[in-house]
Amino acid sequence: MATYACTDLHGQKDLLVQIQKFLKPDDVVFFLGDAADRGSHGWEMIKMIAQDKRFISIKGNHEDMLIDAARSYYPDERIGHGFSLLASNGGRVTFYDMTNDQWGEQWINHIRKYPTHAEYTNTQGQLVLLSHAGYTPIADPEDGGMWLPDDHELIWSRDHFWDDWDEENFSNAVVVHGHTPMPYMADYLQMPSTTPMDKPIWYANRHKVCIDTAAFATGFCFLLNLDTWEHLTFNLASNND
Repeated sequence: MATYACTDLHGQKDLLVQIQKFLKPDDVVFFLGDAADRGSHGWEMIKMIAQDKRFISIKGNHEDMLIDAARSYYPDERIGHGFSLLASNGGRVTFYDMTNDQWGEQWINHIRKYPTHAEYTNTQGQLVLLSHAGYTPIADPEDGGMWLPDDHELIWSRDHFWDDWDEENFSNAVVVHGHTPMPYMADYLQMPSTTPMDKPIWYANRHKVCIDTAAFATGFCFLLNLDTWEHLTFNLASNND
């Protein structure tokens, strides 16, 4: 059994199929959101991931936009303001595929229940903190627990990129996220232009890692092993192998 994270496949069905063929029956994948939009198979992929018991789905901002667009559409089947934001972010095909699915509203109700955060303690004893956009954990001074940002920040925010890390309370924690394609991450963090884009970007003294490859543009994605921190690359160019 292995435990992985993957994110931001954005309608690239062939990548998802490769991953599903690779996985063993008892493997687990935390999928960090944004299955749909930009590519042409997004609605189908949302359902494929939901029906694969090896996947644990976390809500991304594209799922959030789809839910908002559906809120305007159901039950009166009228396109409302939520559609505009979704369509402007590559979700037009996803939306129309949803409206042509007789079970579309039921699927939206299922997606709406996705969590925005998950935790996993790996075989090294590290606390792995998983969300779509990432965040910086904050210790609760009263009970030593952890404060979480609200759902909007866990799905959408990039403000945490420059936060100082609390080594005293979270020296053994790692945040894994997507949402921001790695070339943009490199720009935000002012990394050297020679920073390789063929492997995850680790930052915050290796307490945070971004695994968003912009699959819709690059044609590849990662599975990040949450126990060993090794990554596997799946590439559309190898689809015929």
